[in-house]
Amino acid sequence: MIAPLDPNAKALLELVYRVSIHVRAFSSGEGRITPSQLHWLMDAIHNIPLYLQSGQEDYWFGMEWSMRHYDQHFADQSPRIRLVEIFEEAGGRFPPRETRQ
Repeated sequence: MIAPLDPNAKALLELVYRVSIHVRAFSSGEGRITPSQLHWLMDAIHNIPLYLQSGQEDYWFGMEWSMRHYDQHFADQSPRIRLVEIFEEAGGRFPPRETRQ
């Protein structure tokens, strides 16, 4: 049996799931995404499995930076995927910066 996940782990999994759905749709021709946008989208989520496996808090800063960078850089482009919004709507909360190393 799998142990219950904390809210941040659940939110990170929801984020990976929703980004995967978007990428699948783009690859089938539903909507358009530039190679640069796809690169930064995947860059923003690629460390999530490593964090979930290790639980190391030092991954938080990089994950948050990558999500916010993507959201800001592609704010006016379609498709409008808001990574921080997805994470927070799923119940995730970034740890306060002063608690991170």
